[in-house]
Amino acid sequence: MLRLIAALGAAAIVSACGLVTGEHGFFVASPGRFAHFSCEELAKRYAAALEAEKKQVGVMERVMEDPAGFFVNFFVYSPPLASQRGELHRLEEQAKSSNCDLPDTKAAGAASPG
Repeated sequence: MLRLIAALGAAAIVSACGLVTGEHGFFVASPGRFAHFSCEELAKRYAAALEAEKKQVGVMERVMEDPAGFFVNFFVYSPPLASQRGELHRLEEQAKSSNCDLPDTKAAGAASPG
């Protein structure tokens, strides 16, 4: 029974690696997703995405205070954070190609750990 649990745990860790290591969460945010957005819509969406990322990082930091926090973050919170960052990256790309200005990331308090 212990071997079965260990094998399932190892399989879960290996399979989750592909979910959380996707560069900028590109597996969720497709390239043309924001092509039809106006500059104003891009800016609003970007500001909302920055705020969501900030909240997600805050939750992850609080969870790390728990002894099991690393595993909870890895399995529960890291995939949504990767998706959020992928969306931010795609919004930045679209804004650049559309010659739009986005809110200043430093002023918005964007977090970069993780």
